Amino acid sequence: MQEIIINSSNEGQKLKKICFRILKEAPQSFTYKMLRKKNITLNGKKATGEEVLKNGDSIKFFLSDETFSKFSPDYKIASNQTVSDNRQSANVMNQRDSENRGYFGDQVSSEDYSLSDSLDILYEDNDIAILNKGYGILSQKAGVDDISINELFVEYLIKNGKYDKNDQTYKPSVCNRLDRNTTGIILAGKSMKGLQFLSKHIKDKSIDKYYYTIVNGKMDKEYDIESFLKKNHQNNTVEIINTTLYKKKGSPKDFDHIHTVFTPVKSNGEYTLIKVKLITGKTHQIRAQLAEMGYPVIGDYKYGSRKTNDIIKQKFGLNSQLLHAREIHFSMACENYSNKIFKAPFPERFISIAKELGLSI
Repeated sequence: MQEIIINSSNEGQKLKKICFRILKEAPQSFTYKMLRKKNITLNGKKATGEEVLKNGDSIKFFLSDETFSKFSPDYKIASNQTVSDNRQSANVMNQRDSENRGYFGDQVSSEDYSLSDSLDILYEDNDIAILNKGYGILSQKAGVDDISINELFVEYLIKNGKYDKNDQTYKPSVCNRLDRNTTGIILAGKSMKGLQFLSKHIKDKSIDKYYYTIVNGKMDKEYDIESFLKKNHQNNTVEIINTTLYKKKGSPKDFDHIHTVFTPVKSNGEYTLIKVKLITGKTHQIRAQLAEMGYPVIGDYKYGSRKTNDIIKQKFGLNSQLLHAREIHFSMACENYSNKIFKAPFPERFISIAKELGLSI
């Protein structure tokens, strides 16, 4: 018999979900059958699988060791052992906005990133963390050898006793993505409650996300733009069309609706520092929309002007888009985080380029 005691890290999910994760090699029909036959019980009683788990709940698997090992080959918890709550009880808050963190350079490898000097935590409590991603690192790994913020985050939790790597009932994860060379705020869930909270409020758009960038051209008014985006997976670019053209094309299903607000902050006549409110969040949305509008992001060779970018590169050493996820605003709907604002300080290179262009931040 295997027993799992639910804790505050993995509560809030349905019983069937946790059973599917643990018995990952078994067909779901097997799990449902075991629930019906009371080979899997909740708090000593028959369960349907639809129950939402609470802290202290007991799940017991009355399966032979051979059967359990077959369907859960990676599960490390010994018989009758509970899943302990490894998180610290203190509510840790470490919000900073005065230091110039973040950097520009080559793409990172495993040698460039060690746990102690790479993970920049702007805020942390028992359920969520707000991270500041540097330049050149992925949000989530794309290949086996990639280093990403997601892996560093999980390693940080394990190292500091805040997550048990053998706990297969859930896994902490980042909840939004930034392009490799975009810097700034990443939201991450530490507990199941935190993951569900962030997923819900990102989906219902009750968390406002603000970016800053410098574009080529003089933007002298605010633009509230709705259009449609289609991703080309072969060359990792996107196509933007306006609402009129979208309707003329018969509202093709392979185009996604996107919505962004662009507000000029300061201009020198040739370049403009702008603040961007991202209402939807699709791949390359900000970069592609700005290029379509005639205001390409400086350094962005994928969507911008090569001639302009070559000048910027020669002068500042910038070889990719200058785009920073600066602020997160939690709305009234966000429970304990209602009306809270978190900011990621501008990277030094962003500050330096802005100053040189007469757009001091």
